[in-house]
Amino acid sequence: MREKGLLNRPNRRYHVGLAILITHLSWILGGACSLSAQLATDPTPIPKQCAMLSTGSSDDTIARDLASLAAPQPEAKTEEVLRRLGGTCDTRAVQAMIARLGVESLPIRLAAIDGLGRLGGQESADALVELLWSDPGSQIRLALIPAMTAFPSSKLRGLVRDLIAVNNTQKTDTPEKAHVKGVAMLTLNQLTDTSHNRKAILAQFELENSGIPAIQPTVAASMRGLTKTHHGVRELIGILKVHNTPLVRKWAVTWLGKLRAEEAREPLQNTAVNDLNSEVRAAAEAALRELN
Repeated sequence: MREKGLLNRPNRRYHVGLAILITHLSWILGGACSLSAQLATDPTPIPKQCAMLSTGSSDDTIARDLASLAAPQPEAKTEEVLRRLGGTCDTRAVQAMIARLGVESLPIRLAAIDGLGRLGGQESADALVELLWSDPGSQIRLALIPAMTAFPSSKLRGLVRDLIAVNNTQKTDTPEKAHVKGVAMLTLNQLTDTSHNRKAILAQFELENSGIPAIQPTVAASMRGLTKTHHGVRELIGILKVHNTPLVRKWAVTWLGKLRAEEAREPLQNTAVNDLNSEVRAAAEAALRELN
């Protein structure tokens, strides 16, 4: 009996150890999945803006929606009304949106920002620009990115580039801040107008070389998001072709390899042979091996 007990002890230790190992692996794998989901960075869909605004009748459904905003109602109902008014292309909706840009409720503010982006017009544009200057909050800026890029205005899109995607890279010291810059960069790369793209992408180079470890996974996620955009990979190839700084060209070819960008094969082959910098040539050869 004693010998049987002794023989069973290793088995008990084995089973206990196996249970601990399985639990530990579950934590690790669960954490890895959560981290992977957290690091996903995508371009924001740009809303279709009204071609023009008009004013309807004083007794139509829009008037009734506007009247409902003046009465006490649940926050969710106000948000619902604002979302609906944003698609009406009615001038009366603009003031309703602007009046709620400064309220305490974040969902209502976000609905108002989205509504102004869809409605368009100079009054909407001015209100969004003022908000961009006055509120540095990450959630507000994430909402401003698609709302402002929806305007067919190089000035407003330039503000998204300069004040969100590029500005203060040296102060981008948290993943949240880096994420906002990444979303702005990717969203700009969805536009037919590509004049803002390369400057926004190069801001990611600055972030990657900032020496701040906390933001590096977020920067990498933003760069991986270039494959989800209309122009991102082509713009990265353009940076490789024209940039004067070897360190930037090396960075560009490295990322083209990581992205396995087949359309970059010919430029990478040319770089591997003809670039004046040996490190850039070596990086291009390594990127070509990634493609293969």
